[in-house]
Amino acid sequence: MLNSPGYPGNKSAKINREMNKTMKYLSIASIVLAGAMILGCSQEDLPNLQPETPSGNIVIRTATISMEGEEPTRALTEHGVKTFEAGDQIAVVYEKTNEVFAKAVATLTAEDITDEGKSATITVTLTNPKTDGIVKYVYPDAMTWDNGNENLDGLYNEQDGTLDKIARNYDYAKFEGKLNGLELPTGTLKNQLAICKFTIKDGNGTDITRQLTRLTIKNGTDVYYINTSSLNNIWVALKPITSGNINIYAAETWKLYKKTVTSNATLAANTLTPITVTAPIVPGALSGLFSVNDSHELVYFSQGNLQATYNKSSSVWDTWKFADYQHAFVGKDFIHIYDAGEGEKIDLFGRSSWTHAAGSNNYGIDESGDDIDYAGDFLDWGTLNIQNGGGENKWRTLSKSELNYLLNFRLSGTAVAGVLAARFMRVQLGAAQDNIKGIVLFPDHYILPTLEHSTINESDINQENTPGVILHWEDWGKMEAAGAVLLPCAGYREGESVRLKSNDYPAGVYWTSTDGGGHVLQYLGIRFDMSKYENGYYPLEFVANSRSSGYSVRLIGPGSANH
Repeated sequence: MLNSPGYPGNKSAKINREMNKTMKYLSIASIVLAGAMILGCSQEDLPNLQPETPSGNIVIRTATISMEGEEPTRALTEHGVKTFEAGDQIAVVYEKTNEVFAKAVATLTAEDITDEGKSATITVTLTNPKTDGIVKYVYPDAMTWDNGNENLDGLYNEQDGTLDKIARNYDYAKFEGKLNGLELPTGTLKNQLAICKFTIKDGNGTDITRQLTRLTIKNGTDVYYINTSSLNNIWVALKPITSGNINIYAAETWKLYKKTVTSNATLAANTLTPITVTAPIVPGALSGLFSVNDSHELVYFSQGNLQATYNKSSSVWDTWKFADYQHAFVGKDFIHIYDAGEGEKIDLFGRSSWTHAAGSNNYGIDESGDDIDYAGDFLDWGTLNIQNGGGENKWRTLSKSELNYLLNFRLSGTAVAGVLAARFMRVQLGAAQDNIKGIVLFPDHYILPTLEHSTINESDINQENTPGVILHWEDWGKMEAAGAVLLPCAGYREGESVRLKSNDYPAGVYWTSTDGGGHVLQYLGIRFDMSKYENGYYPLEFVANSRSSGYSVRLIGPGSANH
């Protein structure tokens, strides 16, 4: 449940500066910015003229924000106290005569600051400003690019849950007006963001905020990734929210908690709102989040591959679970599914179809054969009642386009071994005799933990033709706790025969939900054989094989009911 007792703020600007150990709790009536500008002229065009330096002060007034609490930071407190300090920077974005925008930056010195930090004087140089052109003041300067456009990258990716980090970098305020001829205008800096103080509780009402390692907040295409540690409250600066669902994902190492707020809750600029979120755990989910399209739709993976268990008394495979571990798979070299014993498990399934006979056979358990009909519309495994996955309709199967995007086009925001947009790498877990190989998927904005026993090189990242990184089990445990996903080489089945290897090397194939089409009943899966061929390795590739072939199933959330 989302509780939003709003703290309505007045129209004010939040001002950033370096940590002031002698922080004064000031109630600011106004912040004065006096600006002088220098108009540069081309000496080649006007050889007899010197650049003019217009004089005069440009005055900007603002007010304070009142908030409860006494925790001081460099510029913004829960009281809303704000003062200038030497080193603070203000951007002056102005329109030039060629109608493009440029940015000038004023860096405050101690001499610029007066009135106990409530006032400051700025001096900027403007080159070829357009008479009566548009001008913007942006504070802090880091919130703009050189062309004057907003720079929200840090807001989305670099918050750490502390009010101090927001005060230092993201207490975004601006004013937009016009030059008065060539003089800077008078205006009021207005805060552009909503600041929230989050408390996260689990489904039992227990406060888990201090245990969280990551918090992700999504509203439309705006996604904020906050890496947090041992905080009683998690402070987040957000763009104002006026409509749409707010999805809140909280990670406690590999555990994932989620809450979707579908009410008409709004978060306005220039307000501070304490928010308590009750976010139940997502059963069977890993904590890493992955975007699967350019709209930034986020999904999470199940804790392991799907498994079915045989009930001999009723002669059906009626117990469905996720494997207990990501690296786990059944791996039997041969199985006849109708001679199975009590508790027998399988995890390689044929194509799942609505038109098949009633019962668990719908989900692709029938053995291969010419008399087996796998035709018909796809029946998603995610509709199953998965015992450790929260029940029915909680999961779904990735489409080919989603998986292709995730592997090949996703701008993950993750850097591993110096490679930006790191998406995956081939791996071998533990010693060779452990016989566990596969691919590791890096979630969006993943932070690789310090590895004590393993080495990852630049050439290992996003490469389809490498033998793979040898990951020590301890290091893999750290990576998994940080949200990484493993798709193991779990083999495949042709007819009744299960093959763990292709050309004597581990292989794996995973179903997607995308039909292969054509006259042959085929379905598209993804293969990532680790097999050698000549001087390389089989690449990650999509293949269309018989629908009666047995492949692995790895589901993702949210399920079809919420998709």
